[in-house]
Amino acid sequence: AFRRGFTQLPQPADDNRAAFERQFKALRARARLARRLGNVYEALGAQARYDAPAQLIDAVDDLEKELMAVVESPLDQPIEVAGREVGTQRDALHGVIRGIATWRESRDLKRGAQLLGETAARIAELFKAERELYRDISRDRAEKYRQVATALVESKEVVSAQLLDRVLESFDLRWPETAEPFRDERMVAAVRELLEARARTFEARAEDETDAAGRALNALADAHAKLAEVKW
Repeated sequence: AFRRGFTQLPQPADDNRAAFERQFKALRARARLARRLGNVYEALGAQARYDAPAQLIDAVDDLEKELMAVVESPLDQPIEVAGREVGTQRDALHGVIRGIATWRESRDLKRGAQLLGETAARIAELFKAERELYRDISRDRAEKYRQVATALVESKEVVSAQLLDRVLESFDLRWPETAEPFRDERMVAAVRELLEARARTFEARAEDETDAAGRALNALADAHAKLAEVKW
């Protein structure tokens, strides 16, 4: 949108707003699902300390709602086994939702723990299936930020000296009092290179966060699997 307005391009024939809103809704649903899953574990911890069944039921209800929101906001790709499509991750989430509905009637804690393990495993699988989409979104965001910043620096519309402040501060140096955009083409080119490097840093940071989330989900699912093997 910025580039179109900045370069005075005509409005595109295809409006991307609807697609953006669908993607934004889907990502928000996944973020809420992660928080709701955390709330269930907190409620289980409270259950261990004192009698708080209502808190646990509320947390499970909220988790169920967010699972349904994710199912209704697809980002996932078809699952292939031996080159044959066998459904999507949403199909697996449907099974968890049905399990929660059944559990709500019995409220058996042992079955609830098993169901929570299944939920963690399905969410880990969903994350794995959508992982490249998350990465693509992060890369695209970093690239768009870079394009906007570069366009403004090249047009000499913004003050970019702050990018070098940490270097100057190391030697007790500072810029002149009046902050103005760089006009010298060498400085403009240098800042452009800094923006390229900073954009790669943003992308790498998002990649690290994605990897950390994936490891945490896998560890959670593994812990449930090991707990299921314990003979009570």
